[in-house]
Amino acid sequence: MTELAKPFEMLGKPFSDAIVAGNATKADLLRERGIVPRLAIVRVGDSGDDYSYEQQIIKRAPLSGIEALAYDLDGNISQTDLEDTIRKLSADRKIHGIILMRPLPKRFDEASAIACIDPAKDIDGATDQSKVFLYSGRGKGFYPCTAEAAVLLLKYYGIKLEGARAAVVGRSETVGKAAALLLLKENATVTVCHSRTGDLASALKECDVVVAAAGKPKLVTGECIKEGAAVVDVGYNILDDGTVSGDVDFDAAWEKKCAVTPVPRGLGNATVAVLMRHLIRACEEEIG
Repeated sequence: MTELAKPFEMLGKPFSDAIVAGNATKADLLRERGIVPRLAIVRVGDSGDDYSYEQQIIKRAPLSGIEALAYDLDGNISQTDLEDTIRKLSADRKIHGIILMRPLPKRFDEASAIACIDPAKDIDGATDQSKVFLYSGRGKGFYPCTAEAAVLLLKYYGIKLEGARAAVVGRSETVGKAAALLLLKENATVTVCHSRTGDLASALKECDVVVAAAGKPKLVTGECIKEGAAVVDVGYNILDDGTVSGDVDFDAAWEKKCAVTPVPRGLGNATVAVLMRHLIRACEEEIG
């Protein structure tokens, strides 16, 4: 990838606004047919991160012509009652998409709960059917929204991915592994790093593209970043003083003349916009 002449912020809002406009147009057409696109958000317990994401979705869903319904379940709910809730939502024809906030509290069998989601309503790529679609391209499914938003944001800002050397920091099912696979689909050469990578700087410093999704503030330092690279910061870490930090040292990336997503104002709105696009698609596919 050609090095950038100067640094710039890859802001989420312009990308998000473009996606939302398309969503709203399609939602209007659905409403003309008497169909209100509806999303069910299932949240268990009182995780601050989950609540913040839920509120983002509820705030932004109407911009896409979507009604978002929150099902906030007590942290003491049983596995059986959680799964019954998900099954009922899956069977409800007025609900077109379901997102289960993850990770669940440790006492739950997350895989068993996910298996209760109708794959046609799995708009965040959690079910086995969506994973098969991600890994092989076979069948139908949805990609995990955050990973897809990261790759689409890079493309929106004109970052060349084909032939690029890319690295993903983090190996979670929902972001790290998914982002690596989506970058491979764009014909990038991908390295996956994680908490046990011995020398992170050596693994990253020649990469044209970096997606940081490890959940550790400022893990990706200046010595890790190639000058002129494109850097997507998935991290959202609340520090002891109440401020927010990404997984990337933003100032160091700026000094290296990178295209970099700020935290906040970066990937958050983009992820919600992609989630809403998945919901509209699920609704359209249901009605044929």
